[in-house]
Amino acid sequence: PTRRSSDLFPVTIWADWTAQEQSISIPNIGNSTIDVDDENWLSATIVGINVFFYFAENTTGLIRITDTTITNLESGQTIIITATQYPKVVTFDSENITFDSNLIKFDNG
Repeated sequence: PTRRSSDLFPVTIWADWTAQEQSISIPNIGNSTIDVDDENWLSATIVGINVFFYFAENTTGLIRITDTTITNLESGQTIIITATQYPKVVTFDSENITFDSNLIKFDNG
């Protein structure tokens, strides 16, 4: 979904675990640069007045959070957008699961 920045600053965008695209509209974006803090799972581009965020699938089992900084090169204005992505729910078929060679046993009661 596309959202207007004037409705949301400061901005946090939320995503479930699936790979997806989201965008926000920033009318006064002008000639800007964009910097994503964690480019391993999130990328972003500016097209006109829209900023598009591309989330990779999150199968880590952990919530991922990173900031994207947009700087207007003409005015010097900086906007920080926080992206949060929830993990895919991890399920197990067995009560014996090995992590790093340490046996962890779950009681499925």
